[in-house]
Amino acid sequence: MEIVTDLQQAKGRSIPQSDIYPPMQPERSSILDTLRNNLTFDSVLFRHALRLALIVTTAQLLASLLQVPTGYWVTLTAVVALKPSFGDTSERTVQRVVGTTLGGIVGIALVAFIHNSVAILICILVLLVTAMSVRSLSYGIFIILLTPVVILLLNLTSKGGWEIGALRIVDSLIGGTLALLGSYLLFPSWERQQLSAQLATTMRANLAYFQQVAASYLHPESEPSTETIKNLRHQAALKNANAAAAAQRLFSEPLHVRGEVEPIMMLMLYIRAFFSSVTTLAEHQRKFSGEYQFAELKGFNDAIVEILENLANALEQGEPPQSLPALDTYLQPIHNRIEQLHTARISELAANPTSVTSTRQAVRDQTPVSTQLDRIVYEIKCLHCAIERLQKSILK
Repeated sequence: MEIVTDLQQAKGRSIPQSDIYPPMQPERSSILDTLRNNLTFDSVLFRHALRLALIVTTAQLLASLLQVPTGYWVTLTAVVALKPSFGDTSERTVQRVVGTTLGGIVGIALVAFIHNSVAILICILVLLVTAMSVRSLSYGIFIILLTPVVILLLNLTSKGGWEIGALRIVDSLIGGTLALLGSYLLFPSWERQQLSAQLATTMRANLAYFQQVAASYLHPESEPSTETIKNLRHQAALKNANAAAAAQRLFSEPLHVRGEVEPIMMLMLYIRAFFSSVTTLAEHQRKFSGEYQFAELKGFNDAIVEILENLANALEQGEPPQSLPALDTYLQPIHNRIEQLHTARISELAANPTSVTSTRQAVRDQTPVSTQLDRIVYEIKCLHCAIERLQKSILK
């Protein structure tokens, strides 16, 4: 109300930027709230739980109807391969089925050519130790090495021969197929439908980070909140990583679902570049004297804030972004100022190379800022172009 009153009376009002975007504090929720939030089709976890239950039941019924001797392998493969997203499911299914097939062939060969119990135990020991050693490096290699262990153990404890290896391969194929079909047909959670909201959230997190860093330059007389900048940097980095992970899952989805991916790749690239530029400004601020700054910085900051907010809204609403304002009008006076400073500093160095002057300090203060502002303008233009192309590809 105080702000509104001042605006109505045409009074200027300075708002501390550090208080606009405080770090988000997680709200405590009860178990009932958690259940209420998840027992709905809007919940990815609920849809995955229902999908998993249906696929596991189908796998068990299929194994019973076909009277497969080791039908539990079908169910086990479906449980392990089925993930909340189609991309993760397809990746894990390929690793599981291909690994089991190759490992099954190795197991069949070992059963066929090695009949000594001691030699079989040595093979099991070597394969198991190696499998556990590479488990964190490659799930596919882990399965290739573990499958012969299972086949050899079953041949030691019961009569089965090479048929156990063949059954293992067939069961994995059936379980993997069920997992893929379930992920594709049963309540799929396509990243394409969620990515725009994820990108909008990411954009706003980077905007909050930029605003806090810009405030430290606009108000150098006030002590900048290092902790606030650190928290906002962490939040922006986390959102960037989440958006990159979502984009990666999108790339593994079917072609007709994921659509055009080049604008998304471009968008992710320049979001990270923008984050890097803001981080560079934040680091430079520690050495910033505050005595020399650009008069155009306030207008530049307001323009960038307005543009990024518009880009986030465009992503959320699925509409083309507004046209970019002429950002170069802010940069040209800055470039002129930098050129004058460099010319003056060169003249000083020619007269006295060891001189320490106000011009030297101004060059140290303003040159890195000017460089990063140039980068930010370029990155904003690329972000605008990427979102414009992304919205056009969605509307096709």
